[in-house]
Amino acid sequence: MRTIILSDCHIGNSASDVAKLNLFLRHAECNRLILAGNIFDFCEINPAEIKRQFATTIGLIRKLSTDIRVDYITGKTDAQLLEQPMFCRGEVKTAAQARVLTPDGRMFYVCHGSVFESVIDRAATLLGLQRVAGPELLRKRAAKSCLKKGYQGVIMGHEPGEWKRDGMEVYCGSWLTDRSYVLVEGSSINIMRI
Repeated sequence: MRTIILSDCHIGNSASDVAKLNLFLRHAECNRLILAGNIFDFCEINPAEIKRQFATTIGLIRKLSTDIRVDYITGKTDAQLLEQPMFCRGEVKTAAQARVLTPDGRMFYVCHGSVFESVIDRAATLLGLQRVAGPELLRKRAAKSCLKKGYQGVIMGHEPGEWKRDGMEVYCGSWLTDRSYVLVEGSSINIMRI
């Protein structure tokens, strides 16, 4: 079983390289593809341009979904995607998170890191504080939440591609800046770069 987890492509952002992403998707060899948030970026795009900018990538994702399982986890910049009728067809499953189970019985929680950011932001607002929490607090919150739910680790988009704490935390990195993704193959979990 091969699972590819990809995050933070930000298609629609002027810095994204949609051609490289589309090439990657065309040649992806896996049984499951998890798109872990911020694949599309609605923040910098004119709504009239959505179909033209996103059509090829959406077509590739939908085509993949006829042969393999595709899970789409929305992030901050692509939650509006679910409202787009051209994406809602096909077998793409959308959710706030996903699970990956390795053959040796380890279960990993997969999400986009922005879910933990919103908790930190709400707490700061309630306390009347300016948000000062950085990536380290976000990571601790993610790890703690996953352990409480019985997971052995977290695989999270929105953070630089790296391992932390003896393999319990894996960060996909940003396709936009690192061209990185997570490959789960059998019991092995690796951060790959193109």
